[in-house]
Amino acid sequence: MQKKYHSKGADMVRKYASEHQEKTFTAGDICEYVKENDLKINPTTVYRNLDKMTEAGQLLKLKAADTDCFCYQYVGKHENCSGHLHLRCRKCGATIHLEDEFACEFIRLVNKTYGFMIEAGDTSIGGLCKNCR
Repeated sequence: MQKKYHSKGADMVRKYASEHQEKTFTAGDICEYVKENDLKINPTTVYRNLDKMTEAGQLLKLKAADTDCFCYQYVGKHENCSGHLHLRCRKCGATIHLEDEFACEFIRLVNKTYGFMIEAGDTSIGGLCKNCR
């Protein structure tokens, strides 16, 4: 069995993601963190590790509603993120995982009414959380 190699860059990206579980973040946010903390990690390393974590199912990659950029959400305890909708605060980036019957009923009604099948894991509904209103 081949041993997995972990660089300090990979470890830092993983640590940053796990410490920001309830909010979305961008590669730029991590690069800014690297700069502020005087860490010697190349931006290419940040992007490469975000891609690896996304492919491994550890991160969700979401299209930001207000820019052409992508943002990321650490999956963590929400292992079945592809099975539910997400509410994302446009101001602070907080993410709420809608894992209840209401979300399932919403998806079913949209399909029945409009003939449109929502792909839940790729879906993020933007708005303002209770703390940012």
